[in-house]
Amino acid sequence: MQAIVRREAAAFGAEVERDVFGTTVAKIKGSTDRLITFVAHADQVGLFVRGADDNGLLTIARASGWKPEGAWRQRVRIGTADGELRGVVTGEWGTRGPTCESMRVDIGAATGEEALSLVRPGDPIVLAGAPE
Repeated sequence: MQAIVRREAAAFGAEVERDVFGTTVAKIKGSTDRLITFVAHADQVGLFVRGADDNGLLTIARASGWKPEGAWRQRVRIGTADGELRGVVTGEWGTRGPTCESMRVDIGAATGEEALSLVRPGDPIVLAGAPE
């Protein structure tokens, strides 16, 4: 959604900026000193890499207050220092559903050492598309 806002604002001649948190700011110079602000909120379901277990599966933490079952068995994208990496959320569905502690992200790594050569703790994880 924010990519669309940035694209459309730039088409209107706005100076578009994006900060480290993904916040978009678009500035259009006018003929007066008046300032008009449009504010919108755009959450994205997200996780963070916490680490990796011995089997090469990523351990995760929530980035916001959403329910973890929204990510269970979904394809995800991981933003790394070297670019985007794909994975899938795995884990057990307990009597109360999955938790971030019981879920893992499979990126195809065979060991924790291999996984941590591809990602770092704190790397963001988002859904790769609409839930299936």
